[in-house]
Amino acid sequence: MTPNTVIVYRGPSQFTGAPIVAVVTGLSLPCKNPKTGNMLQAWILRDDMDPTTAIRTGADDAICGECALRGQGVHGRTCYVTYWQAPRTIYHALHTRETVDPWVLRDSLKQRWVRLGAYGDPTAAPLPIWAVLLSKAGGWVGYTQQWRVCDPGYRIYLMASVQSAEDQARAVALGWRTYRVRRSTEALVRGEVVCPASREASHALTCQDCGICQGASVQRTNAAIMVHGKPGNLTAFGESTQGRGYGRLRTVPLLLRREHHTGERVDGGA
Repeated sequence: MTPNTVIVYRGPSQFTGAPIVAVVTGLSLPCKNPKTGNMLQAWILRDDMDPTTAIRTGADDAICGECALRGQGVHGRTCYVTYWQAPRTIYHALHTRETVDPWVLRDSLKQRWVRLGAYGDPTAAPLPIWAVLLSKAGGWVGYTQQWRVCDPGYRIYLMASVQSAEDQARAVALGWRTYRVRRSTEALVRGEVVCPASREASHALTCQDCGICQGASVQRTNAAIMVHGKPGNLTAFGESTQGRGYGRLRTVPLLLRREHHTGERVDGGA
């Protein structure tokens, strides 16, 4: 029987050298995430302390690097992941999980989609881990906040996660495709489309059906999404938590469906 959860990397963090693990879940049970679709989920965790302790002590830098959403301990944290839920559960079950060589596991990923970084930044784990795992996958989504400093080889798999038009331009200049969080008053920049899995696009597609966020492995438009989530996420961007509008949108779900099914590139530029 195929286990649902396995460890694919156990070793030093690429950021700090501290012990971390990369865990893949969903191998035998379907993922019920309505935004992503039925994807395998890859989580990056400290191997020696639970997520709450890591965050409170600042030791989560081993898995998150200098992410702008970390905050200081639990204060000012605007990360979208609820760390005391799934990441905590996965951590406390690590001792029961099998460690599987990525070369062995990759055959189980044929035509499966993978979400890199359900928690933690994928660039905390060595690039060859992901390269092997994804070599036979049907597709993936992945994002990194470390696009300024990480090995540029990650660009083939990951989107640069940015929070401003200025950083979006910088990342593009460095060869990255981008996924930008924007305020409701900010327009799209040239070459961007509204994330089809977002609220403002009426959840037109799941991440799996869309397929934009596969880094430089695909030649497609960049994506943007309105700031969302917990009240802290909104206020950090100067957004009201009540009566918030979405401004001018460029939603292209029908065009994206055409691109996904035919391979025809859709130009999302203004």
